Formats: sequence, C-alpha cells, structure tokens
Amino acid sequence: MFEIESNILLQLWLGLSLFLVIILILNRTDIFKNAIFDNTSFKNRFTFIAIFSTIGILGTYWGIQVPGGTGVINTRAVGVIVGGLIGGPVVGTLTGLITGIHRIFSLDTFSAFGSGIITILQGIIAGFLSYNVKKSRKMWPLALFIGFFLELLHMVLLFVFPYSFEMVYNLVRQIAPAMLVTNPLAIALFIGILEDTYKREEKIASEATKTSFKIINLTMNLLKNGFNESSAQVIASAITHTVTNFSWVALFYNKNLVALEHNSFKRPNEIDEIISKCTKEIQADKINSIMHVNPYIILPIYNKSILLGHVILGKDPEQILTKFELDLAMGLRDLISLQIEINEYKEQAKLLANAEIKALQSQINPHFLFNALNTIGFHCRDNPMTAKKLISSLADYYRHNLSDSDTLITFNKEMEHVKAYVNIEMARFGDRLQVKYDFPLNYEFKIPSLIMQPLVENAIKHGILTKEDGGIVSIKVTKYKKHYELFVVDDGVGIPPKELGRLLLDDPGRQSIGLINVHKRLISIYGADSGLNIESTENKGTTVSFKIPLEGA
Repeated sequence: MFEIESNILLQLWLGLSLFLVIILILNRTDIFKNAIFDNTSFKNRFTFIAIFSTIGILGTYWGIQVPGGTGVINTRAVGVIVGGLIGGPVVGTLTGLITGIHRIFSLDTFSAFGSGIITILQGIIAGFLSYNVKKSRKMWPLALFIGFFLELLHMVLLFVFPYSFEMVYNLVRQIAPAMLVTNPLAIALFIGILEDTYKREEKIASEATKTSFKIINLTMNLLKNGFNESSAQVIASAITHTVTNFSWVALFYNKNLVALEHNSFKRPNEIDEIISKCTKEIQADKINSIMHVNPYIILPIYNKSILLGHVILGKDPEQILTKFELDLAMGLRDLISLQIEINEYKEQAKLLANAEIKALQSQINPHFLFNALNTIGFHCRDNPMTAKKLISSLADYYRHNLSDSDTLITFNKEMEHVKAYVNIEMARFGDRLQVKYDFPLNYEFKIPSLIMQPLVENAIKHGILTKEDGGIVSIKVTKYKKHYELFVVDDGVGIPPKELGRLLLDDPGRQSIGLINVHKRLISIYGADSGLNIESTENKGTTVSFKIPLEGA
C-alpha cells in the first residue's frame, strides 16, 4: 500500500514539475512580476484565465485513475486556486467555471458532475480570498492553508451529492492522502515563487533608489556652478566611492578627458587602452548617443540639445555589465543631466527673486518651486523624460512670470503659461487632478498676461485639492458678437456664501491677492463690465468668468 501511494505521489509531482517550469517561465514576464501585489488590468486578467484554466485542465488529464475507474487523483485544483489567489474574484470565478465545466464533460466517472461543481466553487472562494492573501506579510503559508482547506472541502462536499455513500467513501479514501498533501504544497510553492521574485526585484529597486538619492545629494552641490572641468573631477570621485558596482569612472568635458577614478580595477594598462580608444572616437564626434561595449558603457551628457561631455562607467575586463548596472549607469547620466538643467533653472529663478515684479508676481508661492523640484527629483530615476519635460514646463512658467504684467499677449501664449503650470501640478497630484481645455486652437485674440494662470491656480488649490478625491478644472472660451467670455470652472468644494461675497472686496489686510489683482487689472483695462464674475455652490463647484471685448467692437 505504501509503495502504491509513493508511486502516486511521484506521478503527481512529475506533473506538477511541468507546471513549475511553466510558472518559472511566466514569472519572468512583466504580467506575472507585478500581479502578485498589484491590481491587474482587463488584458492581464484574460491572460491569467487562459493560463490557469489550461493548467487546471491539464491537471485533470495528467491525473491518475484510481482502481476501478471511479475517480481521478489530480492536480486540477492547483491551477484554479492559484489563478484565483493571484487574479482575484473575476479570474478565480471564470477559471473555475472553465475548468469545472470541462471536468463535468471530460472523464467519465461517477463523481464527474460533483467534482466539476466543487472546482467552480474552489475558484470562486480563492478569488474572494485573493485580497487577504496579497495583504498578508507572508503569502505562501496562507496559500498553503487555503489550498488544504479547499481540497478538504472537496472531499467533504462529495458526500453532499446524491452518490452512493460507499462509492464516495472508497473514492475519498483513495484520493485524499495524495491530494491533501500534494496540491496545497504545490499551491504554496507557486505563490512562494511569485512572492519571492517580486520581493527580490523590489529589494533591487530599493537599493537602486538609495544609490540614486546618494548621487543626487552629492551632485546637487557639485553642479551648482554647472558642468565643467572642476566639477567633473569631483563627480567622478563621488561616483566611484558611492556606486561600488563599477570598477572605474571616466568623465570627458568638451571632448577632453578631465577625470579618471578607479577603486578595484586590476589591469591599469587595459583601462589606458580603453580610454585612448574612447578619446579618439569622442574627439571625432562619433559618440553622440549611448554606446555599450562590455565591460563599459559610454553615456553622453546633454544640457537640452547641447553636448557637454561624456561619462564612461566600466568594470574589469573579465566581467560584464548586468542589466541592473546598465540601467543604473543610464540613471546616473540622467541624474547629472537633470541636475545641470535644474541648477541652470535655479539661476533663472534667482532672476525672479531679484526682479522688481508687481503685486501678482510677488505673490508667487515659493513653495511651488520647492514642490516642483521635489516632483522632478521623484521622476529622475524612473521617468527621466517626464522629469525633463517638467523642467521645461517649470522654465516656461517662470519665464512667463518675469514678463511685464501690463503687456497684451495672444490668448494662446497665455495658455502656454497655464499649461506649463498645470503640467507640474498634474505630475504632483496624478489622478486627483484633471484639466480640460474647451476652445478652438485658432483663437488669437489678445489678453493681458498673467490673467488666466492665477484663476486656474485658485481653482486647483482651493477647489480641487481640498476635495478628498480631487476633480476636474475646465477652461472654456465662448465668442459673442462684441466680446469673448472666458471661463474657469471646477467641480470642487465650492465657496461658502459669506466668503463669496468678500472675495472681490479691496481689503488691504488680505493675504491672498490673486483674484482681486486680476479683477482690478481687467477693470482698469476694459472697464467695469469686464471684471471677474464668480458663481459658486458648496460641494458642487465654482465658475469664474470675465469678458474681453472684441477689437473694434
């Protein structure tokens, strides 16, 4: 008897080993890497249903017929339960349905219908337990318990169906030992593999983040005067001592080698050959993009479109650069480029601080620059292109604020300023903030500069961001016979009636002068009919509008 059960277990694990190979292969894909903790998209759910239904169906066919052909010792539940635990209720239910219905109409045994119905039930239960499993600190022990419980439930529920008690008892007696041991262990193993892979990659990402922040802290001061021969030497030394993945670092400025640092390079003569070769290619303008030639990588450093220099990161000749190290190298290059652009922008910000700007300009919140730079820093490692776009938006924003506030500019030019501000705020607050632009692109009428941005900022800060789930700001323009009417509409928290009546009163003691400043400027240029009109309902939103007369009207 013991020998028979041992053979059964060996055959079951032979089948499960094939599933393990499948899981190990799938585990290298992006879909499975993130599914263990993240919510999955509709496309990924469909993929999970197909994969785990296939595993469940194969588990039926790769099962072992019990003597007399009354049932099958199988691993069907492994695919169904793992699918439910990973994919959630939808995946668990549909995987259970597909696998269960297949079981009902596949192998001809007396318990086919009951086993199929129980398989469907297992998928549903596993799916609804998915959230609890993903929130647990250790997932595989909970998966082991759930697997054992659902397989035990399988054995118990077989007695509920109108089958002969003796036949069910004999079947359960033969299938229970193997299935209650093998299937829960396999389920725990599958979940454990996915969990371990995710956590290892999370640890690697965490180490990369720590390294990136170390480099940011080092380079912020080193690059305050720009990228030059002096700063390049210090940066090379800082990278060598901070990022131990690389054996040596070389920096070129204006096509000339200005810094070479190494901490563990075993063959100095070979590095001289590499540097000599790279110098010739750089001076011949042959390296204007990233070049990876093991065991080193050459990365150009740009300030916008201007090539400033190159950074070369390398290892010993017998070693190769891993994907992580290549990503780290490109991240370091992007950090240096971003720090150069940020510090250049800081110089522009100093102009703002020193300029004699008017009341509206003087109200520019210094926290905005701080928050914007923090947002840019956040995107430096994972989204360098986003960070560069935000730097450009930040530059456009402050450049516009330095302009003469009495100047009339085209509406489209003013909207460029608004969009620069909005891009930064949307990067900070993500899905909490949406901005819609509702007007034709060919509107070229003129308005005073710095009119629209304060209204949009007011709607975002006081209307949308004070609302728990955020909201939408809409910018609209309507053309009439004698004037344009411009609207800034938000669906935020609204303004209490008492405050609404005081917003446009000229109170010298008020701290926020944005709205009253815009209101007074419009009246001084166009007359009383063009001042701000504010309508608001608490918990529904606010509409701010004003009129710009048509030229010649």
